[in-house]
Amino acid sequence: MIFSNLDWNLIGLAAILFIIGTLLSSYVLEKNIHFLIAFPLWFYNKIKKLFTKGLPIWVQFLIIIVWNSSVLFGGYLSGFTVFLPYIFAIWTGLNVGILVQNEMGEERNLWIIFINPVSLFELPAIWISYSLAIKMSMFYFKSHDFAQLVTIFRENLPLFGWVVLPLLTIAALIESVIISYVNRKMQNH
Repeated sequence: MIFSNLDWNLIGLAAILFIIGTLLSSYVLEKNIHFLIAFPLWFYNKIKKLFTKGLPIWVQFLIIIVWNSSVLFGGYLSGFTVFLPYIFAIWTGLNVGILVQNEMGEERNLWIIFINPVSLFELPAIWISYSLAIKMSMFYFKSHDFAQLVTIFRENLPLFGWVVLPLLTIAALIESVIISYVNRKMQNH
């Protein structure tokens, strides 16, 4: 079965790395570390401006699913290196923390990352994707066998397709509905 390839210890490690990044976001914002803050805020402002133009919900969904799938597939590909999966897992948490604090205000609002309806699907997708990358990087660090690493990548690719992508699809559906609803409410006021 496809789920038997999931490594719960590595999923937990990916979650811990993500949470570390999320917690670091407060420090990064407090110290105004520009090179870490610039990209997530720039990207968020572009997307926010685009989404408030009244795009049809299906276009919003496509933008969200394509972006999130691309980011997490890039994260999965980082498994071909030794250190990038760990750095990317922390960086993803950092970016999410920066965006939430920028939008919501204060550090105490970081908990919202873990309880909103989008996160119930998106976070497991993130953690599973990075766990697959970490598994690959650990193998390569021990063996230096690139041919076998490619085999492991191919063997775990169905997990990405049958677990990560459906989770991202559900998250993107929820997110696009919420964005569309909020935009309609704001236009009526």
